[in-house]
Amino acid sequence: MQTAKTLFASALLITGLAGMTASAAPAAKAAKTAADYYWYYYNLDTTGAYNGESRIRFDAKGNVKVGYQGKYVAKYAELIDHTFKIETADTSFTAGDSKLDMALDKDGHPHIIYHRWNYTAINYAWHDGKKWNHKDFGPLSLDLLDFYQLAVEVDSKGSAHMIYPISGKEYYFPSLAYIRVDPDGSSTMPVLLGGSSLQGKYVSLALDKKEQPVASHYTFDGSNLTVSYLDGAAWKYQVVDSTQFVRAKGFLNSMAALPNGDFVVATENHTQFKIQVAIGKPGGEWKLQDLDTLIGHTPGSSKNPVAADPDGLAYVAYPRMVVNKDTVVSSRLMLAVQKDTTWTIGVVDSSDMVGEYASLAINPVTKLPAIAYYDRKLKRLRVAIARKEAPADANNNGIPDYQEPVSIRKLLLRKRGALPKRASAIDASGRTQKAAPRILFQAPRPVAP
Repeated sequence: MQTAKTLFASALLITGLAGMTASAAPAAKAAKTAADYYWYYYNLDTTGAYNGESRIRFDAKGNVKVGYQGKYVAKYAELIDHTFKIETADTSFTAGDSKLDMALDKDGHPHIIYHRWNYTAINYAWHDGKKWNHKDFGPLSLDLLDFYQLAVEVDSKGSAHMIYPISGKEYYFPSLAYIRVDPDGSSTMPVLLGGSSLQGKYVSLALDKKEQPVASHYTFDGSNLTVSYLDGAAWKYQVVDSTQFVRAKGFLNSMAALPNGDFVVATENHTQFKIQVAIGKPGGEWKLQDLDTLIGHTPGSSKNPVAADPDGLAYVAYPRMVVNKDTVVSSRLMLAVQKDTTWTIGVVDSSDMVGEYASLAINPVTKLPAIAYYDRKLKRLRVAIARKEAPADANNNGIPDYQEPVSIRKLLLRKRGALPKRASAIDASGRTQKAAPRILFQAPRPVAP
């Protein structure tokens, strides 16, 4: 089993040229390395993000879009000219305060699913390019909603594939149901994954090359990490990692499809206290790898999201916590990047109490990541976006141009040719540093086993 290596020099302050690399960063000989990139930090919502639950996506043109949970409302935001435009996807105030997921269709329109406020139904809101539409699914009978993730993906025909829990309590885990909603609003009947005997939670969803749904989830019977997949008209399931201990493996898993037809699943092992990654094909062989030590997590907190770029690189975002006497005293947002059997880990945001309720996406144009995550201390939803160009500071005031007020940004755009360009030093919390260095995230380099 391959153990991940931590590249502590992967997020550091560097003076001088942007092309400089850290001498402490190990690299395999003759190995190709990705370009360096910079993190741009945004406060998406400072008052209306209720519990941090969010889902970030890129459309085909590389535009950033985020669905997230407000106070009894489902919200949607799109980044336009470095400013998030926020709207409410459901104004009926029937949205719950728990889990949410969002996917985009081929035109970049959002499809969001979330719990109803009284937990008796699943709400589905989708935009058709003109207006928001709504549909409910139920009835449900659930308790302790922190445990019950939802999942949605949209295929090229515009049909939304969803998996959600139907009924259950914390110790009597719910059956998971699959449903497909077509563009005209019609839907299939709910189908139980694996039959009524397969109980599960912590579900994630991806589509295979034939646009058939594949799901990863935890099952109570054996405390297993399980993959369920639609084979023709029937759902089948496969145990990926099993244990004899109750509540041990398969917690808080997240799934993504790789370009070669494989799938990658990030999950938590609460027996060995590890974050692990499984790579394989439904019905075929799965390889399990250790990624990092699990510290400070509790059941029901947040997933460790996984994503894959067009070249087959897998990414996993997660919080690395510092615990004192069972109390989390600080948390940093981490990003792990994998190629073949090698992982590189770097710090994205070390502000204070950040990294929980993260979601992760890869820009299809630049092939660079973006992460939405919660700042527990400041109670706000934040977004970090990787870009190859260093942040400019055209007026030399120590604030990068993209964080300036809109009126100042417009003025700088008109005068940029006459003003000096200089990258500023902004730390992950948005505080301006007095010194000249910039934050540079050293992109993944292969590390020797």
